[in-house]
Amino acid sequence: MPFCPNCKAEFQIEINECTDCSIALVSTLNDPHLDQEMGDVYICYEPVEASRIADMLRDAGLVPFIRDRSSGAFPTTAGTGGEHHIAVLSNQYSQAHQLISTAIEDKVISEDGRLV
Repeated sequence: MPFCPNCKAEFQIEINECTDCSIALVSTLNDPHLDQEMGDVYICYEPVEASRIADMLRDAGLVPFIRDRSSGAFPTTAGTGGEHHIAVLSNQYSQAHQLISTAIEDKVISEDGRLV
């Protein structure tokens, strides 16, 4: 499967260019972060909030990943944006947990989500 060297997205074999980044795909990724385990650090229900938290973690030098757990197939998330899991590399978990805790205490992000 081809990958985008910029956003790391995986594509079907017949695709040659990343639809988001508009750059040529490569057959393998040489990224040391890809072999490391990731774990959820926070779960929230608004996609904008998840993006803000990921940006905050990225600005601190961490490697965040957002997993959108909402589903259009079965409307179990009526009235919410669905669950958005923010994961970080396992060796960055403590630092991410502290950054998010501080942001909640400082009311930079809402208390609607939960630390994992």
